[in-house]
Amino acid sequence: PWLLGITAVVSIAHIFLEMLAFGSDIAHYRKKKDNVGISVRSILANDFMQAVIFLYLVDNSQNTSWMILGGQGVGIVIELWKVTTIVNVRVRPGEPGSWLPYKISFEDKYKLSETEEKTKEYDEIAFKYMYMAGVPLLVAYAAYSLYYESHKSWYSYVIATLVGSVYAYGFLMMVPSLYINYRLKSVAHMPAKAMMYKFLNTFIDDLFAFTIKMPFL
Repeated sequence: PWLLGITAVVSIAHIFLEMLAFGSDIAHYRKKKDNVGISVRSILANDFMQAVIFLYLVDNSQNTSWMILGGQGVGIVIELWKVTTIVNVRVRPGEPGSWLPYKISFEDKYKLSETEEKTKEYDEIAFKYMYMAGVPLLVAYAAYSLYYESHKSWYSYVIATLVGSVYAYGFLMMVPSLYINYRLKSVAHMPAKAMMYKFLNTFIDDLFAFTIKMPFL
């Protein structure tokens, strides 16, 4: 009875906080009129990481609650939508000599202000150094996972390695936003409510690990 009661309370709290976070995030980006302080690359990278986690959960669906899968899927859709509010996503012909006939291009919606140009510049600098730190860590973890861990297939190995890197080195994704905030000397552009709800949900997720079915990683 105690486990059943805790499971019910934790499930309701998780859904409630997750919906509040999603709602606040959407409201923040709908009202935002400029790109000051926003790391477009971080949003795209976050979408990729959430997609990797979703594929990992699907690959281990026998150990995953549908509640977790649903929340992860909604999060991916919202992150993709956020990209379209910041830049225009276009399909353009590929470069001459490229093996891809078309490419996805991210174009500014309007002429950027000086502060927005600085944001874009700081974003590029932060990601350059993040790649220098992140790629060796990913290669090292991939080698470790291949040598010491067992996997169902090569697909499972790739997904598990990527998701392990996301969980282990995901903190690196904070670097671009931290660097942009530091250079702009402002955090006024950040979605404070959404961040607070996600922060609280982190503790709920820790309880989730003991009450809801989810894979080991």
